[in-house]
Amino acid sequence: MQIGVVAKKIGLSVDAIRFYERNSLLPRVPRTQGGFRQYGESDIDTLRFVRRVQGLGFTIFRSWSMNWAWLYAVATKSCASTLLIAQF
Repeated sequence: MQIGVVAKKIGLSVDAIRFYERNSLLPRVPRTQGGFRQYGESDIDTLRFVRRVQGLGFTIFRSWSMNWAWLYAVATKSCASTLLIAQF
């Protein structure tokens, strides 16, 4: 999916998605030969997660920390790292 489709799907602006990518809240996504970003479902899940965390009042840095802890938790099937970060 291209960035405009993703933005409409989750209710973010294109600029916000680019900001998240620039600040490592979203891993760099693959690009087509023409240079267009190609987002997958896991990228959309990550964007929704970051948006939820920020909606709860967490800072960009805390959102970044929780996002990477969440990705680790998914990869290892463990929620402990996410819970520890959320407590600080």
